[in-house]
Amino acid sequence: CRPVRGPSGRHSPDRRRFGRSGHAHVILPLGERFQIDHLPREQRGDLARLIALAFHEYPPFQHIYANLAGAAYQAALVRNFAYYIDLAWAVDDPVLGMWDGGRLIGGMLVHLPETPDWTESQEQLTPEFSAYVDPQSFQRMLTFESMMDDNTPPLKVAHHYVDLVATDPDYQGRGHGRAFIEMAIDMSRRHSDSAAVCLSTETPANHEFYERLGFEVVSSRTVDMV
Repeated sequence: CRPVRGPSGRHSPDRRRFGRSGHAHVILPLGERFQIDHLPREQRGDLARLIALAFHEYPPFQHIYANLAGAAYQAALVRNFAYYIDLAWAVDDPVLGMWDGGRLIGGMLVHLPETPDWTESQEQLTPEFSAYVDPQSFQRMLTFESMMDDNTPPLKVAHHYVDLVATDPDYQGRGHGRAFIEMAIDMSRRHSDSAAVCLSTETPANHEFYERLGFEVVSSRTVDMV
């Protein structure tokens, strides 16, 4: 199973993988105001900026971009998440958005069971991204992702993997993150080969949230400092 392409880092030593069955499930109703759908290409920048706001104070990114501050740090996060979105689109993995009326308020990247872990089309995106990232930050990112690969145990069943979920800070705590996870579970249920939904988190405070949705910890690893 592919690790989340988002850093953990020195302040988050306990990395846990969750899994749950993808069957016998219904999507959480959102009501008339809210909609989840595939993200239009023209809103790539909007979603990257939204995710950057949601992860602005996330210690792993603060470590990776330790030499940046203020607007430069925020701009680096936006480029980072735009790169993640492009990686998903390069292999036709779903990039979903959530809207409140016409306002984009959240996003989710999902890795499908049939998608390879890494492809030539994704490899071709890396030089362009690295050209905008200082060498020290890029090396810290590569070190982290290599460490995540080494610390991620294989899962023996086909499954959907939630790479990333983010909600606009103004909308957090209202059930929108839950709605995204419910959508991923429903996607797995409807997929003929998928038996589960999995994700990883390096934030202990998130454990209870996922467990309330029926997830169980299937692996817990201690991550060394990067």
